[in-house]
Amino acid sequence: MTSRYVGIDLGGTFIKGMAISPSGETLASGSRPTSRQGVDAVVADMISLARSLGEGGPIAGIGVAVPGVLDMAAGEVLFLPNVAGDWRGRRAARELGEALGAPAWLMNDVRAATFAEMHFGAGRGYKDFVMIAVGTGVGGGIVSAGRLLLGSAGHAGEVGHNALDAQGPDCSCGGWGCVEAMASGKALSVQGRELVEAGGAPGLRALVEGDVARITPATIARAAAAGDDGARSLVRDTGFRLGILIGNLALLLNPRRVIVGGGIAQAGAMLFDRIAECLEHRVGWYLRYAPIDVVPAALGEESGALGATAWARDRAVAA
Repeated sequence: MTSRYVGIDLGGTFIKGMAISPSGETLASGSRPTSRQGVDAVVADMISLARSLGEGGPIAGIGVAVPGVLDMAAGEVLFLPNVAGDWRGRRAARELGEALGAPAWLMNDVRAATFAEMHFGAGRGYKDFVMIAVGTGVGGGIVSAGRLLLGSAGHAGEVGHNALDAQGPDCSCGGWGCVEAMASGKALSVQGRELVEAGGAPGLRALVEGDVARITPATIARAAAAGDDGARSLVRDTGFRLGILIGNLALLLNPRRVIVGGGIAQAGAMLFDRIAECLEHRVGWYLRYAPIDVVPAALGEESGALGATAWARDRAVAA
């Protein structure tokens, strides 16, 4: 039987998983809702999903991606804000490894998605790129000289807490004016709800049938594409803010490509043209000597699981 590598991506709403062959062929995938019954229940579901994905061949390695701060060397979760229970010190990857009899590695979910784009998506062929994932928060990953850049403690890529505005709104991190507080999916959804309630986006209101709780970056993007002026303004504002962030990253890291993921990327040219306008205005002089491409992510919602799987494969081969 062919050996396989399994990746598990823990999210606040769903646990996603994937298994690949040593050559990178997808062998299985699956998901299940994330339990609200506490850490033990969530870990049990992760183990169960990984076990089902491992059927059909021996598991040679397991990658576990989580949406928080972690100690990669120790394999410990340090801070996991959007999943039920106290995860501090929990060695989630080790628990999966011991249950399934395979080596296991822990990593941040956006770094996992970046690794997937590097191997299978919009980062293929690029040795230097940055990924920005605009979800509930804003995360990132950095590839430099063909390697995922981790930094001294494994936290490199936390782009969402770069400050955009010294007088900006408070952020959940305790700071203020962060990208996450101003351009995340959560922030954009709140802006959309406020706009609809003020009567400023009738097309968006119609799209969600008056239920502002249904407003998301994806619905805002669809309303903008359909011509709603209020939604278009929100998309353009988000593009400008992301343009400021990307300009800062370009000056700091000199990437050749920047990949933008998340529901807002569905806005297409409207978002990316605004990013380009901001970049030209702010750092056009620099980009004439160090050009970058800004493109949407190529992989979908399974990118975290795919990246964790590929990470496990590469770590196992290197061991």
